[in-house]
Amino acid sequence: MAFSAGCAHLAGSGLPGPTPTPSGFTSPSPLPSSSPGPCASPAFGTTTVFVVMSFQIAPTTSPTYGKIGGYVQSNPDGTFNNVAQVISIRHTDVVQFANADNTLPTTILHSAVGFTTAPPFPSVPYNFPAGTQLPVGSIISTAQWSTGRVAPTCYSPPFTLIPGTFYFGDFDYYNLTTFRDVVVVD
Repeated sequence: MAFSAGCAHLAGSGLPGPTPTPSGFTSPSPLPSSSPGPCASPAFGTTTVFVVMSFQIAPTTSPTYGKIGGYVQSNPDGTFNNVAQVISIRHTDVVQFANADNTLPTTILHSAVGFTTAPPFPSVPYNFPAGTQLPVGSIISTAQWSTGRVAPTCYSPPFTLIPGTFYFGDFDYYNLTTFRDVVVVD
């Protein structure tokens, strides 16, 4: 089996694996952060979609949504590209977010926190609502939802979906980088 350049792989154990950082994209210094939430098991299934979170995923500009970065949907074979993309999925899918940044000895936690006031993305600096550094909700919708901080090589709890367009960003890195994206659910 051959993989194209610019891809990484979600390892057979179900955990994200490292890939080189794209040129011209650097991660900020890791922030000291509180403990991550529990490490959920991957919910492998025919309707499960995995969204990878990583500084290895370079930002890009969506003509519709603006600057996005840090998130990409994994491919069916477990690989993932290193350039951000808008996440387009069906309302019958189940979504889990996976943190692919294993940068020992430093621990980089990532999250996906829904913006209830979008579109557009909120201005920086943005103060996330209290408690969104922890898991909130189980449905990606206009109501507040969050994966909570996800540890390296871990998965978030699973989320169900409703049709719509939902903006989200990383609790710790939204204000420092373009760590933000949009999920479009049909």
